[in-house]
Amino acid sequence: MILIISHHNSEFTTELIMDWIHYYGHECKRVNGLDILDKLTFNLKLTNGDGVKVETNSGIEAADIIWFRRWMVLRSLEDHMPVNSNFFLKDIAPLIKSEFDGVTRAFFFALKGKNWDDKPEFLREYPIKIKQLEIAQSVGLKIPNTIITNNKKDLQVFVKTNNIEEIIIKPVKDGTLIGSTEGCYVIYTAKVTKELSEIPELFFPSLFQEAISKIIEIRVFFHKDICYSMAIFSSYDEKTSVDFRNYNFAKPNRYVPYKLPDTVESKIRDFMEILNLKSGSLDILLNTKNEYVFLEVNPVGQFSMVSFPCNYYLERVVANSLISEQITPGN
Repeated sequence: MILIISHHNSEFTTELIMDWIHYYGHECKRVNGLDILDKLTFNLKLTNGDGVKVETNSGIEAADIIWFRRWMVLRSLEDHMPVNSNFFLKDIAPLIKSEFDGVTRAFFFALKGKNWDDKPEFLREYPIKIKQLEIAQSVGLKIPNTIITNNKKDLQVFVKTNNIEEIIIKPVKDGTLIGSTEGCYVIYTAKVTKELSEIPELFFPSLFQEAISKIIEIRVFFHKDICYSMAIFSSYDEKTSVDFRNYNFAKPNRYVPYKLPDTVESKIRDFMEILNLKSGSLDILLNTKNEYVFLEVNPVGQFSMVSFPCNYYLERVVANSLISEQITPGN
């Protein structure tokens, strides 16, 4: 039986992969993150002489292979609180979120001995962006000049020393969606448009990089040593020129299949091997000097956006891989 650990039910990539698994006649079960609060009953037992054991009402502990797609974080607490007041939410919310994180880690820890296609970051060390860049550089991939700093003086020295004309700012860890009654806000990579002299002397620690003059952006879905690459013609639209995720829905960017040079694909394999990742979505730029510049990898990045425009049928690729691992378990 194949177990998929996923997001809420609108995570359609999971549904497509499950459709393929069922099409090929195999059993598949799914657990969404918040199921452990209102659907899935489970026990994590630890007794003298035994390791941690998990027991559930859905039988997921019998899984032959586990694929980690996503995990629902606890963003909204109102539905899980015994009372509803601003005081309670303000003072108790951090504790509830911390406990949910602890339960999540315990739940995954109890399944650690299972055959995982790729383990979530809860079960292994996952390097943040600055570490990714260091590893990418060590295998021969070109990277942008980068600094994480909290003060204007060092940022100015960084820009001057590296002869940087423009800089961008991005999250140190991961971007996120911020919901409100007015809509949804998305954190994008953005150019620093202010003069550096106008920036405060001290600010919240932030990640800055030189802005790369690019021809195209390349999204690579890496799976089991194969690079499925797609070129994104984002640099020709002012709205998407810095970050293609700032979509222009009125005039979408063009997406086409792309073949990276064998030397670059070889370096990507080395990079992913060091990270011990079997799959992930990588962001790469082709700059105006025809150099490939590595930006980052997301182990659970969206890959349907590569699958559909390029006719790669990646959902079928992943489904077949899980079926194969179920029959012949890996490491």
